[in-house]
Amino acid sequence: MGFFFGVLTMKSPLATLVTLKSYLKRTEHQIDTIMPEAINAALQVELDKNRTVYEADKGKVILTLRKKVPTIKQSKELTRLDELMVANQTSLANRHAKRIDRINAQIAEHQQAIADLEQQREELLTNKHLIQLKSDFIQQKEQESWMQPSLAVYLV
Repeated sequence: MGFFFGVLTMKSPLATLVTLKSYLKRTEHQIDTIMPEAINAALQVELDKNRTVYEADKGKVILTLRKKVPTIKQSKELTRLDELMVANQTSLANRHAKRIDRINAQIAEHQQAIADLEQQREELLTNKHLIQLKSDFIQQKEQESWMQPSLAVYLV
């Protein structure tokens, strides 16, 4: 409590802010340092139905497990399988190149037709009055905007 009493009695709120941020940074570093050891200790505890591994008046610690999936770079077998998939897909693409080109052309035609239909819909849903209302809305929003102060704290 002594640390916080000293912080709270500082004359400048800016000095207090920097001091607290510095304290927070040191505390986060301490947490990062102790976390592997704490996880090992938690894994040794017999779990209850809520997976609570520690409980006290100030709080409790619950063991959570997250599935971690290796990347291709981390696994030789995944790298090998990925290379096989790429080779197989390349072979299929080469074998069916003409059909794929025709399908791609059809897709492009359909995408253009969709874009044309969306444009027609947009024209039906827009008029001069709506355009003016949207403009007024943006202008009003800009007029009612304000600058919200905040502080960025950089520790050395």
